[in-house]
Amino acid sequence: MFAVLARDLGRDIWMLTKPTITLMVLAAVVSSALFVLVPWNTLLWEVTALKAGLISMISVFMPIPIALDVMSRLDYCIKA
Repeated sequence: MFAVLARDLGRDIWMLTKPTITLMVLAAVVSSALFVLVPWNTLLWEVTALKAGLISMISVFMPIPIALDVMSRLDYCIKA
């Protein structure tokens, strides 16, 4: 009984983990590409409401840890 329960639990955890890892790796690749391809210095040279909205939309579609990293980098770019 316990072996069947452990096997089912392991199978269910794997079914949740497999797509989660795949999506997180895909999100990390897309976020890295955005870091490289978006001209952050020219985008942040003069901050307007439209540019702030664009930066917010870019950050929304990144995973949370990466979005927080974007905010810290943007803060660094603004102060520089």
